[in-house]
Amino acid sequence: MSDITPFLAVLETAQKKEKFTPEVQEAAAGIDIAALKEIFEKVAEQGEFEKLDDATEAETLRKAFEFAAKAVMMLKTSPGLLEKKDLYIYFKVGKGDVMEKPGMFDIQVCSISLIASSGKPRTITCSFGGRPVADYSFFATIQKKQLYGAWEKVKDYSPAKAHQLYIGHVNTLIAKYGTRDE
Repeated sequence: MSDITPFLAVLETAQKKEKFTPEVQEAAAGIDIAALKEIFEKVAEQGEFEKLDDATEAETLRKAFEFAAKAVMMLKTSPGLLEKKDLYIYFKVGKGDVMEKPGMFDIQVCSISLIASSGKPRTITCSFGGRPVADYSFFATIQKKQLYGAWEKVKDYSPAKAHQLYIGHVNTLIAKYGTRDE
């Protein structure tokens, strides 16, 4: 049995308009929480390639997926790069997006915010060649090849399974980081 209590608490709070932005509250509107629990469990027990036959169930899960995509932006702390990778690939599959296979030297440029020991935020901009533009010896890149490889492993999952996995991952992040009130 999968426990998505933190996600459901955020959903209910947004539906009651007690917290979050109007955009998040709007995304929460009309999602039947009791039905979502049952659908989430059903899909969690299914294989990766099984589809939801019931259109109402599929629509409820899709709406919850769309809400999760808004709710994840309300985390108190930005998830780590590996956590973002999982969100990214499940989101792509859930939306039905296809990734282009990267070339041999194709590296995604990234910007990473860090909090130095002084408490002041620092930003490092990474690019091909790997020279950080701050006083850190830290360097990180997410290679498109890594993203593509991760996506390729799950690209054939059903939309319902991708939605369920995305919601489950957002649930874990909500439990880990909490959400902002705004």
